[in-house]
Amino acid sequence: MTGQTLASVLRQRAATSPQQVFIVSETAAGDTRSVTFAGLESRATRLARFLGSRGIGHGSRIHVHLPNCVEFAEFLFAAAQLGAVLVPTSPDSTPDDLAYVLSHSGAAVSVTEPALLPAVLEARDLAPDLGEVLLARSARSLPGSRLLDKALAGQSQEPVGVQAGPGDTAVILYTSGTTGWPKGVEISHASLLFAGEVVAQSLRIRPDDRWLVALPLFHGNALFYSTMSALVTGASLALMEVCQPERFAGQVARHRATLASLFATHVRMVLTQPPGGAEADGALRATVYAQNLADRQVAEFESRFRCPLIQLYGMTETVAPPLISPLYAERRNASIGRQVPHIPMRVVDSGGKDVVAGEAGQLLVGGVPGQTIMRGYYSNAAATADVLRDGWLHTGDYVHADADGYYYFHGRGSDVLKPRVDNVSTAEIERVVMENWAVQECVAVGVPDPIQAEAIKLYVVRQPGEPLSSEEVYDWCARRLAEHKRPDLIEFADALPRTPVGKVDRGALG
Repeated sequence: MTGQTLASVLRQRAATSPQQVFIVSETAAGDTRSVTFAGLESRATRLARFLGSRGIGHGSRIHVHLPNCVEFAEFLFAAAQLGAVLVPTSPDSTPDDLAYVLSHSGAAVSVTEPALLPAVLEARDLAPDLGEVLLARSARSLPGSRLLDKALAGQSQEPVGVQAGPGDTAVILYTSGTTGWPKGVEISHASLLFAGEVVAQSLRIRPDDRWLVALPLFHGNALFYSTMSALVTGASLALMEVCQPERFAGQVARHRATLASLFATHVRMVLTQPPGGAEADGALRATVYAQNLADRQVAEFESRFRCPLIQLYGMTETVAPPLISPLYAERRNASIGRQVPHIPMRVVDSGGKDVVAGEAGQLLVGGVPGQTIMRGYYSNAAATADVLRDGWLHTGDYVHADADGYYYFHGRGSDVLKPRVDNVSTAEIERVVMENWAVQECVAVGVPDPIQAEAIKLYVVRQPGEPLSSEEVYDWCARRLAEHKRPDLIEFADALPRTPVGKVDRGALG
């Protein structure tokens, strides 16, 4: 899609397939709404006209504080028409979280819904650049905001002239901030469309495919992999307001979804639901996921939903996933995938030298900033220079590749423990423990220790109704892990702390 922007691609879809449904949106209560390519383009144009009349233009930041909904997409494509930048945040964000993002990004306008309005208004006091707050998904006005539908009344549907180029920033996604202040990852139109092409080619996506999108649009997975691949191929989205694992099978069947994307956490939650007829009625042909699953969990999901689980690896900064498991060739569950064509990669040691197959090192992803990978961190040149060096994005993730080209995850730099002399991968410990039938989920972290460099502590969530003792876990590890890799401490928990996108929040454990 060389030379294209999000706005130009949507305009082409609206011209060639005006009545084709692009998004079917479902609320948490089960209410649905459909929008065609032409309908979305028309609404985005009216919205762009209104925002332009309020002084929003090229480079302006537009804050979106919404769950998954059609309005999120409308603002994405309206911003694209204006050359403005979308800055989405999690609906779970606190006023302090919002105040930082609003202030750091310099957002000029914010859009939210009634239930989330109080947090935005509280944060507004600490965000001097924020002007108007628009209220979407509401039939009545509320103090401190302007009703979106009233604002759009009478707006022209005449197309807005070209305001953005492929290399311009389309969105800024703020990282979770578990290791410090959140960093705003600048992502261009070109990089978004490139990510869509990579996923579309890897999964052989066609116009008659439909993604079941339960992950949040403020996160790269749903935005990069699902939404962009649907846009570049003319496929469609079944957009769920929130992720409800207990309704997943029914949603797949009801919306005739052929593709889905989940984190491993959500796959495990789906598997805790009793099997039902909805699974047999589904039309899934592939489900992609990230992070660790036990072999037995992969086998159960594939049996129940009659589709392969495809593991992939990517970061907000890489935009496109550089590693994806094969759709039709051999898949190895312990692997995070094989190298995607046209995305250079290296695995290097601490001195920056390439390692041989079988040896672990840091993964570097090659690319052109603003074309295939992130442009950089917004208003943070030092952090950008630290990770983008000599044409390589330093991921901070440690992996190794086997002789067949399958890559295996060892963990983030902070997830590689060193209790004694040798490094220990938290991912390896977790993968081994997860093979125990009585374990639903686990996470290994390093904790202070008076004797060794750090001790390995394992948090374990039992399968419902399955008895499991610390002694049984210790014994399981003793038979499967080298002594220096075995946990020193075990603690059982009813659930693990989560980040807003559902990943385990390791920083909250210890």
